[in-house]
Amino acid sequence: MKNGKNPKTSKFGRSMRIIKIILFSLLALALIACTGIFIFLETFDTDQYLPQITKKVSLALGRPVSIGHVGLGISSQGITLDAGPLTISDDPAFTVQPFVKVDRARISFDLKSLIFRRGIHITGILLQSPQIHFIRSREGSMNTRGIGQVSRSAGDTTGVIASPKGVEITSSLKTAPRNDTIKFIKIQDGSISFIDQNQVLPLDIWLTGMSANLNGFSLSEPFRLSFDASFYNSDPNVYGSVLVSFDLSKQSIGISGLSLHTDLSRLDIEGLKGISPGMKDNPVFKNTSGIVQLNMPHLQMGAPGDFQANGDIIVTNGIIRDLNIIKTLLSHSLGVLGGVEVNIGKLGTNDTIIEKAEAKFSFHDKSFFIDNSLVKTNVFEFSAKGSVDQGLNMDMQTMLRLNVDVTAALVNEIEGLKFLCDDTK
Repeated sequence: MKNGKNPKTSKFGRSMRIIKIILFSLLALALIACTGIFIFLETFDTDQYLPQITKKVSLALGRPVSIGHVGLGISSQGITLDAGPLTISDDPAFTVQPFVKVDRARISFDLKSLIFRRGIHITGILLQSPQIHFIRSREGSMNTRGIGQVSRSAGDTTGVIASPKGVEITSSLKTAPRNDTIKFIKIQDGSISFIDQNQVLPLDIWLTGMSANLNGFSLSEPFRLSFDASFYNSDPNVYGSVLVSFDLSKQSIGISGLSLHTDLSRLDIEGLKGISPGMKDNPVFKNTSGIVQLNMPHLQMGAPGDFQANGDIIVTNGIIRDLNIIKTLLSHSLGVLGGVEVNIGKLGTNDTIIEKAEAKFSFHDKSFFIDNSLVKTNVFEFSAKGSVDQGLNMDMQTMLRLNVDVTAALVNEIEGLKFLCDDTK
């Protein structure tokens, strides 16, 4: 030991200084690299490649695609690609309006996959104000036909992008290991419409103000979708959660566990009547209230005519004001049958109070089947079972039962009706 210094302590101190220098150097290099990446992403003009990007996306989807602007950035999720506004054209056989329109789309890429495996893997997608319009023609075909049906040459793993100056830049990025799962897809202020051009029963249905989260989105595995939306109302009034699955080989979509809930009193009745021409002059919708719960354990949509579904619908706390269904029915039918003015004032109020209404249904073989249904009100019970085809041809078994008080009032007016009463009168 010289000058009171311990050689071991000196060596340890020198080692610590070397480690600190190495750590600070690595930190500085990482900071410089991140700064360089940030500056590159912020200054790189992605729009110069926009025509080529648009062409490739159009080719992949098999539909003309328009993209207003594309920009690169960096966030906590990694590298981000912002694009918008974005539109995907509809099948010209249906309409010239866009099939899909998105104000802004942000796609997040895994930075580690890009740096270490030179592969591109999407981790998340954010869609702002997307609109999608489904149309079914009179012949039963959907405007989704042909999307993504593009022939690809086997082994084509490089991309060639022509720069604005005519210089070809060949990308050496390899296709990442197959992973079609995206951690999340978020939708903000979206809307969906469905137009059915059926001649007998045309439909025009809208969901607006939709917010949705798709966790673990995949084209090969089922994924969970939770959402809320506005159904003919200014505020969200429909809430649901479903399990969705795609079958690309059959071009079909499967939905299970769908649950929808809405309050009829909160609906925009004037807008609701626009669903179908038959609703416009129907006075029932003006004064109807109640809670509606729709459950669909299974729904499958595929090729034209390939639509299968089953479920049930329940209405609680229902009321139709200023319309007593039994009064209206009997004033017509009994007046014709007996030529007698029935004292319908004895049949209660002018309203129809729905104590309970439920129906189990299914859709297959291009027909709608009511497997079992029951409507119970303050004066009658109505049950039905049967089917309705696309031409609205019905094969239905129905039963109408009036309660004792109503029956007694009718028998007093027309004694012969007592032979129609059962043992409970």
